[in-house]
Amino acid sequence: VVLEARGDIFVVPTESGATANLSDTPGSREMVPCVSPDGQWVAFFSDKTGEYQLYMQKIGGGEWTPLTTTLDRMTYHPVWSPDGKKILFGNKDYSLFYVDIATKKLVKVDSSNQMKNDEFTWEVSDYGWSPDSNWICYTFVQYNRNSQVFLYELATGKKIAVTNDFYDNLNPCFD
Repeated sequence: VVLEARGDIFVVPTESGATANLSDTPGSREMVPCVSPDGQWVAFFSDKTGEYQLYMQKIGGGEWTPLTTTLDRMTYHPVWSPDGKKILFGNKDYSLFYVDIATKKLVKVDSSNQMKNDEFTWEVSDYGWSPDSNWICYTFVQYNRNSQVFLYELATGKKIAVTNDFYDNLNPCFD
């Protein structure tokens, strides 16, 4: 089990062994860890450079690999692609990104500037991957404050509206 507590990332064995503090950084905060599909890596955000950036680290510890260096907004909810080659996340400006782990290329999928019902929820976190890692599904709030479901094809960068904004549509996922 990988978890965040008091700004550090911990690995807690489910069968035997000792709990390990992966980050052990009193001067920074690490948050929202997620384990790669193969169970070998942990991705997380850290503010050790002054702004939250995405990193990955072997599940057993060691050096951190920076995946981003240019983020300047609060980030949320990283999700590994099923093939383990990309990580999807949102930010407080209602933008959705993915980063290619091999190239460290950051791609902006889409963005919005609409809040839902004047809530102060500054995040986009309603998104996911297709099983083949070729598509992203997500929702964005529209001007009438209903959420609309979209698909994004990674190969072409094409965005497709799956629903309209007449109804409030949430929590898309692939079967």
